[in-house]
Amino acid sequence: KEPHGVTASQILGVAKEEEPSVFSRYSARGIGAILKRYGLHSKRAGGKRYFRPTDAQLTAIQDTYGINLALDKETEPADMPV
Repeated sequence: KEPHGVTASQILGVAKEEEPSVFSRYSARGIGAILKRYGLHSKRAGGKRYFRPTDAQLTAIQDTYGINLALDKETEPADMPV
């Protein structure tokens, strides 16, 4: 489990699994820019930038893009649903 949150790359990976045709042209950097629009700011830890979305922010993003990111606090990145 990531103690610092999730990276834009992890979010992009889940989004690509859900909707590969839509998210194939996105990059991790682009996902970071989108998250900033929703008021999420990254914190640097261990050489990576981590985002810690609240439930309300995560719900807004999921509703806008029509995907289930399953990034709750108990889900580890390796255990995310396909």
